[in-house]
Amino acid sequence: MKNCKALCLGCGSCMRNCSHQEEGAIKIIDHLAVVNQDICHNCDNATCLTKCPTGAINEMIKGSFKKEENVG
Repeated sequence: MKNCKALCLGCGSCMRNCSHQEEGAIKIIDHLAVVNQDICHNCDNATCLTKCPTGAINEMIKGSFKKEENVG
């Protein structure tokens, strides 16, 4: 089931695989991944990107997705 325009499922895979999770770079809020742009390091070969089943986290990290676009 689609939760947002970026296709985030809220599964938390990106959060669990984030290299900077101890710093709180990605959180799941209201069943959606939310990227803290001040903490995200935009890692090369980021595991959070490769583990996201829909690729939605890539759109969120780029900043093209805003939480207020939630359609679910």
